[in-house]
Amino acid sequence: MQRNYTYVSKNDRERLINCREAGRDYLGLAKDLAINETTARSIITTFQRTGRREMLPRGGRRRVIQRDELKLYCCQCVDENPAITLRAIIENIVGQFPEIGVVSNDTVHRMLDFHLYTVKTLLIQPVNWNTPQTKVSRRDFFQRFFVDNVNRDCIFIDESGFNLWTSRTRGRTPIGERAIRDVDGFKGRTMDRSCMARLAAVHRLHRPCRDGVSLGRRRLE
Repeated sequence: MQRNYTYVSKNDRERLINCREAGRDYLGLAKDLAINETTARSIITTFQRTGRREMLPRGGRRRVIQRDELKLYCCQCVDENPAITLRAIIENIVGQFPEIGVVSNDTVHRMLDFHLYTVKTLLIQPVNWNTPQTKVSRRDFFQRFFVDNVNRDCIFIDESGFNLWTSRTRGRTPIGERAIRDVDGFKGRTMDRSCMARLAAVHRLHRPCRDGVSLGRRRLE
């Protein structure tokens, strides 16, 4: 009489394997247990190759890689560098958790989304911008300037650089927080525009520049 299900119970698998190890006719035992001959041969072959006695869970093995320490590590990578890419995070994970193996972009994205990290525009901020020391220096300069130059004919010169270097403009931070990247200075080609002002006239000049070195003649307008 055939069974109503298509899998072999753990006890029957053990009986087949033990019968084969004892050198007896396991195919005859499989016939008595109403197990298909092909299925019995597959059980014995799997045991001889891998040593596995039990049946694997249905659907195959599923790696559980979204562990708590891995989620916290992804958040730490983004907190240290909001402009980091998913590929860079995966490279850090492989180096920090070599036992996990390959991690997909979707997995990292879901872990960050679980902790409410979203993509937003990066705010480029120099390292020394608006630090307490910088604010004190500005105040001292302002006071010193008005004490020493209040009765002089001063010429004011200002310069603004337009950086032409292309960088990543999007980053990730938790919801409600700005994505800020601190930079030491700008690199690459820049276009500087300067202005000299006094009471009588205003002059403008601009020149291309790279790393503070002029690349062309100044033009006065």
